Amino acid sequence: MKLVDFVIREVAIPFKVQFKHALAARSHTSSVLFEIITDTDVRGYGEGTPREYVTGESIQSTIAALQSVADNMRDIELKPSDNVIDRIAALQHDFSGLLDPHPSAKCAMELALLDAYGKMLSRPVAGFLGEIIRPEFCFSGVISEGTTASALKFAHQINALKIKQVKVKASTDYQSDLEKVDSIRSVLGDGAQLRIDANGAWGFEETVEMIDRYSDKDIFIFEQPMPASARDQYPLLIKKIDECVNIILDESVCSVEDARWVIDNGAASGFNLKISKHGGLINTMAIHRLACENGLTNQLGCHVGETSILTAAGIIFAVISDDLFAFEGAYGSFLLEHDIVRHPLQFGLYGKFHFGNLGDQPGLGLEIDPNLLEAHSLQTHHHCA
Repeated sequence: MKLVDFVIREVAIPFKVQFKHALAARSHTSSVLFEIITDTDVRGYGEGTPREYVTGESIQSTIAALQSVADNMRDIELKPSDNVIDRIAALQHDFSGLLDPHPSAKCAMELALLDAYGKMLSRPVAGFLGEIIRPEFCFSGVISEGTTASALKFAHQINALKIKQVKVKASTDYQSDLEKVDSIRSVLGDGAQLRIDANGAWGFEETVEMIDRYSDKDIFIFEQPMPASARDQYPLLIKKIDECVNIILDESVCSVEDARWVIDNGAASGFNLKISKHGGLINTMAIHRLACENGLTNQLGCHVGETSILTAAGIIFAVISDDLFAFEGAYGSFLLEHDIVRHPLQFGLYGKFHFGNLGDQPGLGLEIDPNLLEAHSLQTHHHCA
């Protein structure tokens, strides 16, 4: 099976509600999709979500990287006898100069290849990566940074779904945030586990103070309180706070090298793993494995506005990975006006998702809707033979 055509798209799907945190506010998706087409008309789809404030990537730099990759991948053969993961890793290594500075492009390429291999071999992608150890799990909810009124609207929606694990986005309006948490708790009840994500908005002294004040409210999980640029302060923070407090890093950990530094310097309790941020499933699994070997516990994260392509990748990672304390994503029509697939992936009551049918389908298990794909593509680049 030979790769002959490639299509790169910028996709923007409107949100039903604006989503905001300390680093950005979004009202639509911001993704780049990579489609590979074979001489037997097998089509593999991948997605990357470049975030300039996380990895330094932009939509345009991601598209440019994928255009260069497409030019180099034409006429490459995918064989049924290939060790799929080794073959994809070798291609990533061959194109490392193009891909390493652009993890979302690397992710899009990897997912498209996994999807194509799975369809060619009539095998689900999870089967290439590991054993299913968790066929069912519950996603957590998330509450956008904003007014108390908007936070309460999110809280009531989460409560209606009976979700009891919730991330709350924080800001530098410290007192207002503390009061907002009380309001959220009044809706969700004392049984809800809340965690705080500051997206790097706090300084060192503010972090120490806010951890103390939130701990009084039985909140002990804090994601990225200080910016990634304050990396050297995280080991000092760990020494200063109570051992029952967990510091989870997101923007500070994009690569295996980042993860190794954090581990070597005792700078965190765990990582927020995002498939696009790490450059695909292979790298995400490597970072997770390294963390687990060193006593850290991670969560599955997502970039807000992922389509079902990246959602499927996150779910696949979740069902084959142990030692995850929370799962984010699969918001589907709760957030998106539309998706680009005929059967969007979305959690249900209690945040529950069952791998079920998705795990039985070839490739990523998705059926792309060409009309929706076309309707939500802002720009399209064809690289045909």
